[in-house]
Amino acid sequence: MRAAMLKKYAFIGHKQLMWLAGAMLLTFLVSAATHPILSWTGPKAGKHRPPSAVIKGDHVGNMASVLRKHQIDQALIVKIVPTELGNLLQVTEDKNVARRYFDLKTGEEIIDFDQHQAVWLARYYLSKTSSDEIRKVDFITEFNSAYPWVNRLLPVYKVQFADQGNTSAFIYTELNALASVGNDYKTRMQAVFRTLHTWSWLSNFESARLIIMVLLMSTITLMTLSGIALLIMIRGRKTMPRRVKFHRGIAYVVAIPILGFCVSGFYHLLIYGFVDLGLLDKERGMSSPKPINLLPIVNTRGEFELGQNALNHISLIDHDGQIYLRASEAVAKNRNSSKLSSAENDEHAHHAKPRQARERRYEGQSFERHAIYKNLSTTKSHSNLNDKEVVERIATNHTGFKREELSSSELITRFGMHYDFRNKRLPVWQINFDQNGVKLFVDPVSGLVVDKLVNRDRYEGYSFSLLHKWNFLTPITGRFWRDVLVVIVLTLSLIMMIFGLATSMKRIKLGSSSIKE
Repeated sequence: MRAAMLKKYAFIGHKQLMWLAGAMLLTFLVSAATHPILSWTGPKAGKHRPPSAVIKGDHVGNMASVLRKHQIDQALIVKIVPTELGNLLQVTEDKNVARRYFDLKTGEEIIDFDQHQAVWLARYYLSKTSSDEIRKVDFITEFNSAYPWVNRLLPVYKVQFADQGNTSAFIYTELNALASVGNDYKTRMQAVFRTLHTWSWLSNFESARLIIMVLLMSTITLMTLSGIALLIMIRGRKTMPRRVKFHRGIAYVVAIPILGFCVSGFYHLLIYGFVDLGLLDKERGMSSPKPINLLPIVNTRGEFELGQNALNHISLIDHDGQIYLRASEAVAKNRNSSKLSSAENDEHAHHAKPRQARERRYEGQSFERHAIYKNLSTTKSHSNLNDKEVVERIATNHTGFKREELSSSELITRFGMHYDFRNKRLPVWQINFDQNGVKLFVDPVSGLVVDKLVNRDRYEGYSFSLLHKWNFLTPITGRFWRDVLVVIVLTLSLIMMIFGLATSMKRIKLGSSSIKE
């Protein structure tokens, strides 16, 4: 008796919800397909690894005198970066202001060089030449529809080329990183996704958007659950119309994946919707470092000496109120060269298929070797300080937790489930705390807290990664074939829906409201 009642209500629910849920499922499935389609047909970078440089230890010696000459007694980040002009001292004084650059040999500032650096990097990543005209360059300090939060990095330069597709490169100069690539085609595809999938056109009425989407996704979820119940309780018959057989046959394949899309999408919507409404604290995203007090080294007459060793990732770090120079040994094969080695950067790309080279960027590769520290506040040549001590202190200061609440620390050298490629930085340290499952990801080069995970976001990330994006298939199939499988399932879901609606229309036409067994 209960089974008969359940079957009756499942059929009624499936029938009553079919048209509204079908229309919304069509909207979500079509817009979802824009992601894999863009990954196949969208604009691509010509290079996937930043330009590298080898820095001689004796070239570092002028850092203090440059800072002293220009009376820079406080900064967020101080580091040496490769540029078109060679290795320059880069100083970040404010997160939303262009970075400053200084010649380490002459000590002179190169005025307004940050934009020049962005243009050079844009040409480098997109394999453009000096003859390719730049249409305009914009300095972006806030996320927008063309450069959404998912890209993580700010501020960036949008360098737009004067080609047929208006190709744009979004450049983050602190890392010399390509944050994103765009063009008119990608903008249109993203507009379709935002309009049909996330309903961003209602973003000014966030409460209404959240309520409407919750109701619509509940409708799709209930229709899917009722359909699964009918598959279980009603056996297929040979006398069933062909359209019904096709509908049922495809449903056996796609019902569970659709339910997974619904559940993970629902979870994702609620978490980020509540964050946008201020009902939950925003935990994710990069945090700015505390300003470094440079007075202890600016007021001294000593210089930085690291000998003749080839180094990379030269930066200044504040640890317990003392300034340290952090450096690591260069990875470049030609250790006697101080010039940029873009060829070495892409040696794997030259020997691999383009798709393989693009997919490799999602895994990431660390070129960091053992870091050395020199305490610039003392006369010691080197310090026993190490990255683990530095990042753990940054993590405890950032969270306010005690050292005893820190459960473990580990070096992350590849992008993965908790720390993905959109952050761009490697290596980073993952600092784990017992309370609320807090995980901080700290960049030892800049002292930045790159990202933060709490249990709430971690569980949502598992759900979205596994059930919505199918990342569990990536180690087996790679991203390309994973996306192919997703598109196949989306296509089958559309076909199933068409057969289901055709069956419903046929019943309406015949004036029938029940299934004849």
